[in-house]
Amino acid sequence: YLFSHFSGTAAVNMYGDILASCMRDPSNLIRKHAVFLVTALVRDEYFKWKGQVVYFFLGALLDPDESVREQVHASLLNVLLPKFPN
Repeated sequence: YLFSHFSGTAAVNMYGDILASCMRDPSNLIRKHAVFLVTALVRDEYFKWKGQVVYFFLGALLDPDESVREQVHASLLNVLLPKFPN
């Protein structure tokens, strides 16, 4: 019911900063899943590639867990940079 009053993009963008902030969660699994979801939502243009989303995404490049860093790096190089070269 919550999302029935908003377009799909508007509903997702409302929670973009919250989802992006999950990239700082104490759990490695939550951080990896957040990277995956944010990457997919930015790629499909449900999220705007700006503001807090970029801040948390780039901050995840310094994640203490190597597998999270590798996922962020791969997402940037293989998904986001080809989609948004500028």
